[in-house]
Amino acid sequence: MASGHFQVQRSTATQLTLLLSGVIDEETVLGCEREMRACVALAERGTLQILWDLRGVSSYSFEARIVLVRMQRFLAVKAACTVYVADELPARSLALWAAHMGGHGRMCITADLPGAHAWLAGESEPTTGRHLVHGASTPPKDKAAG
Repeated sequence: MASGHFQVQRSTATQLTLLLSGVIDEETVLGCEREMRACVALAERGTLQILWDLRGVSSYSFEARIVLVRMQRFLAVKAACTVYVADELPARSLALWAAHMGGHGRMCITADLPGAHAWLAGESEPTTGRHLVHGASTPPKDKAAG
């Protein structure tokens, strides 16, 4: 039985918020993934501002982490930019893993919502407490091809 919670909210045509809280297991993240995919099915490539709110995450399973990375890879195509809000260690480690493994060129991890909203709006650059992930989506070059 899942003890985690999720919420998917499309507040405007270009803004998507994904909230995860509690003990995140595979069942929780699969539910979130189903709802998210339905919510963004018609979104065009590179148009969404995505906010992952992980502040309520107390722990997570390995299986949940795998699904979260799959979600990030799917959303990377739809996203103009992505920000993770994670203030405690479990949430920050999950955000860092998803950001690095999920891939997207314009991504930020911050500890609070005001910082996340400012970054999405282009009003701030990363400062202490924020971590920008650059080039995470660049695939390794094939040595045989090039």
